[in-house]
Amino acid sequence: MSDSFAGFDARRRRIETKHGKLANGYDLHMQKDGLIVARPRRTRGLGVTPRVLILVVAALLGFKGFLIAALGPMAYSDRVERLGAGSAFEKAGAWVMQADPVSREIGAALAPYLK
Repeated sequence: MSDSFAGFDARRRRIETKHGKLANGYDLHMQKDGLIVARPRRTRGLGVTPRVLILVVAALLGFKGFLIAALGPMAYSDRVERLGAGSAFEKAGAWVMQADPVSREIGAALAPYLK
């Protein structure tokens, strides 16, 4: 009884796995014998769409603006300068975290709410 259940359970898991893959899209292919078979579509790339890219940039600008408002512009620039004096990874972080006009405006808009 347990052997037949193990076989059934293995088949059920294979079917559920295939169903999960087909849920993300599929293509129909005809085999040599005329049977039409659904095959899962391949996923392409990392899925970085323009929308995701815009959201990441907006979140980064918002975060920098919040830090500028919370620390103050002078303390923020001082910390970014200290970060730029570190390793190559820290220099890259300092380049990304440089205060730009948009993040300064966001910081100026948020400053009254943080004090």
